[in-house]
Amino acid sequence: MATAFSTIRQDVGRKLGWMELGTLTAATTTTATDNTRYDPDDFWNEGWLRIYSPVADAQNRRISDWARTTNLFTIYGTFGTTLDGNELYEAWRYVSPTDADQAIYRAIRNVRPFLFQNLSNASLTITGGTYTVTVPAAFLNWGVHRVEVLDPGTGTPIFSVTEFRYRGDGTTLELPAYVVDSYAGYTLRLSGIGELTEPTTDAGTVESDYPELHMLVLGAAAELMEIRLFREPIQNQEKLNPLLGILRRDYEQAVKRYGKRADYGGPPAHTAWV
Repeated sequence: MATAFSTIRQDVGRKLGWMELGTLTAATTTTATDNTRYDPDDFWNEGWLRIYSPVADAQNRRISDWARTTNLFTIYGTFGTTLDGNELYEAWRYVSPTDADQAIYRAIRNVRPFLFQNLSNASLTITGGTYTVTVPAAFLNWGVHRVEVLDPGTGTPIFSVTEFRYRGDGTTLELPAYVVDSYAGYTLRLSGIGELTEPTTDAGTVESDYPELHMLVLGAAAELMEIRLFREPIQNQEKLNPLLGILRRDYEQAVKRYGKRADYGGPPAHTAWV
């Protein structure tokens, strides 16, 4: 399952209670209005406004003032892209959405030994008389575990190739002659596993199922708490440290429960490296 990077960031913010979602009802170059928000005066002062949808309008701005009577965010500076007043946004306190992005990146790196993403690629076509195909880059670290021939009309598998093998360099897949001769022009689908990748934009996705995504969110929440702790006065650190301990404990328990859930079914019996 592909989960949008913005969704993961929002889950982390909600987990900590530091972020709320909304939809703008009006905007100027320096202000944004949400007539459905009823937070007290100055509640969002020195926080951050993250426009995340539509993607073309995506941007972060520091909030200089929140006015309850007019439901108005005023920002420092100006919006880099003109808003038309119906964008989706995140409002953050204590930490910035950029901090949250960095926390998720750290969590992805930390979780890589325990969590993989399922890979699938259906971009290769069988060419008559050519018995090799180049392995897509995403598969190079972990390898292809399943090769299927797809029905050209429906895109569903009609044949599973069990006798494929790698050439010595590991970047070329050799297909049996009977497959090439019988299915020239058909599309191949390769399946395997790979490392979780770090999306570079809100439109990017992370491949994971719900239990594994929960593990990632817990890890990112703990990382984000550490970012905040680093900036807080000592008296505030003493209040936040117990919460960090709870997040770390829940994350470790999730790793034990959901780690290493690569659900690719295992390689075909006759797959071989040569």
